[in-house]
Amino acid sequence: MRSLGLASLFLLVACSSAEKDAGPSTLKPDSGVATTDDGVPVTDTGEPTDGGFSVGDVGMTEVTTGGCVGSDPDCDGDGYKQSEDCNDKDGTINPEAYDFEGDGVDNDCDGTVDNPVKSCDSAPTADLKHFARAADLCAQRSVSKKYGGVYDPIFKVEFGKVSSGFGSSTTRESNTKVIPQFGDNKPRNGASLFGMQSGPLLADKPRESKAQDGLPVQNACAAIPLNADDCKSLTNGTSPLPGFGNATVADYQEVRMSIRVPSNAKAMSFDFQFFSTEFNEYWNSPFNDAFFVLVTSKKVKSANVARDSKGLALTVNSGFFQLCPRAPGPSGLAKPDALKNCVGVDGDATKSILGTLKGTYFDGAGIGSMDDTVTSGSNKYIYGGGSGWLTTKFEVEPGESMVVRFIVHDTSDGILDSAAIVDNIRWDKAPPKVPTGEVERPPM
Repeated sequence: MRSLGLASLFLLVACSSAEKDAGPSTLKPDSGVATTDDGVPVTDTGEPTDGGFSVGDVGMTEVTTGGCVGSDPDCDGDGYKQSEDCNDKDGTINPEAYDFEGDGVDNDCDGTVDNPVKSCDSAPTADLKHFARAADLCAQRSVSKKYGGVYDPIFKVEFGKVSSGFGSSTTRESNTKVIPQFGDNKPRNGASLFGMQSGPLLADKPRESKAQDGLPVQNACAAIPLNADDCKSLTNGTSPLPGFGNATVADYQEVRMSIRVPSNAKAMSFDFQFFSTEFNEYWNSPFNDAFFVLVTSKKVKSANVARDSKGLALTVNSGFFQLCPRAPGPSGLAKPDALKNCVGVDGDATKSILGTLKGTYFDGAGIGSMDDTVTSGSNKYIYGGGSGWLTTKFEVEPGESMVVRFIVHDTSDGILDSAAIVDNIRWDKAPPKVPTGEVERPPM
């Protein structure tokens, strides 16, 4: 069925060879759209603007040039006068700071030591901020004069879209939701998390879901956009499909968060898992669904912070893709090399943090066979797999504004679904060794 769909696309491209790809829209300097320091737009034309939110802006006011002078000075230059600041000798302590536990300091000046708001689950509303709340990015207790109320790191949350050439794809509410758990995978923190799938989320037969877009989006690396290193994740060293540019994507899902960094935070961390029914039939092929977390900030210039040791995004080909039946698999299995790192569908008993495929429908349950296989022609393949729980930590500039984009999509066509779950977003005092992200197994 996959080859028949592509044949139709090749025919359409051949009939329209004179028509050039539209590519990503060019934005005028005065469009009001958030940009990086280099002027790169971080939202698509036609979408709501950020109303003054500017990526890279530092959240504090300018440092006082006169030092500690006057009747109510700002001695530490953090934008808060002595009467507003509980410690005017330390610029990291003020109402826009995060109250880190364990340091014995009232970092956020709310009158209580070590009492951050670490979970804040909320019911879905018209405002998509509930996606941030489900993943534990919470408003705090301190009152910020700059923002006119309780300090909230979330400025805005919105769904994304992508378009280029003949195709376009927009995030669907049926595919991207706040959920209490994903299969037997419970939240890492709080009572909820959010999930994204290139088909209806929690569908009981994700391998059989139909493509939801009319045509895949061509030249995806430019359309998303991805830098050169991240673009490699979509092709994995294989030749892209003829006539479709560097790569194509379909059934694109994106949750985009505009975030204010607390004045004392040096890093952000979060936990995630990636699942795919492409495994292992399309291991090392152009059908390489992916999960990206693209950050645009002063420290990270529009790069993916969720990647494996080779710098590739989470895909079927990722070195972290370990939740799948152990090798050697059933007799006659094609591509047995894909199973070399598998630890089983329920993780490893010595590493319970790894997660599970149970209840996710990415474990072959839709086929119903004991060995979780699917047959194509004369070949037999394992159906379904995942990365298990991972955590990434990337550097941030204290007080800056940034955009974080969580993305899942099909690659090369719109069938055989993939999914990701995200939870436990948190702040860290110390920066990572690698500014653009350290990915590893989370602690127990």
